[in-house]
Amino acid sequence: MSRFFVFMVVLSYLTFTSSANAQQKGNAPLKTNQQKKSGPAVVAHLHPTHGPHEGELIELGNEEYHAELIVDEVKKQMTIYLLDKEAKSYIAIDAPSLSVNFHAKGKPVQVKMKPSPQEVDQKGLSSCFGIVSPELFSALHDSKSDAKLSLKIGKKAYVAKIVHSHDHSGHAHSSQAPGSTIKK
Repeated sequence: MSRFFVFMVVLSYLTFTSSANAQQKGNAPLKTNQQKKSGPAVVAHLHPTHGPHEGELIELGNEEYHAELIVDEVKKQMTIYLLDKEAKSYIAIDAPSLSVNFHAKGKPVQVKMKPSPQEVDQKGLSSCFGIVSPELFSALHDSKSDAKLSLKIGKKAYVAKIVHSHDHSGHAHSSQAPGSTIKK
C-alpha cells in the first residue's frame, strides 16, 4: 500500500467524521439556493446586520468599512462609529468632522458630525462622531429621506446613504457608548 493511498483514506475518514459530527450537533455547513449538484459548493456570504452597539450598519465602499448609526430617540442625538470591514473593530481617522447631506423642506442641508474620540483611539484620531440635530433627526425618520454620509478614510472618499429603521423593538437606542461624549 502506498503512503499516498493511506493518506487519502485517512483524509476521507477525517472529513466524513467531521461532517457527520457537525450535522449531529446542528452545525451543518451553510448552503445557498445557488448551490447546484453538479457545480462547486457556494458558501453563504455572512454580512453583519448590526454593529457592536446594536446600531444599524452603513456599508462604506464595497464593504471596505462600515459605519454604525446609533440614534438617541430622546435627545435627538446621532452617533456614528467607524468600523472595519467585519464591523467589529474601530477605525479611527484624522478628520475635523463627518458630513451628512440631506434635504429638509425642499432645501439642501449639510450638518457636520463632530469627533468624539474614544479611549481606544490614538491621540488626534477619532472613531466616533456625533451631533444633536433636530433637523437631521427628522430627516432620518422620514421614509423618503435622502440623507448621505460623506467622509474620507485615508485618501479615499466614501459617500453612503443613511437608512434608519423605524422598528425599535429589536434593539435599544442608547444615548452613547461607554466612554464617549458627544460634543454639541
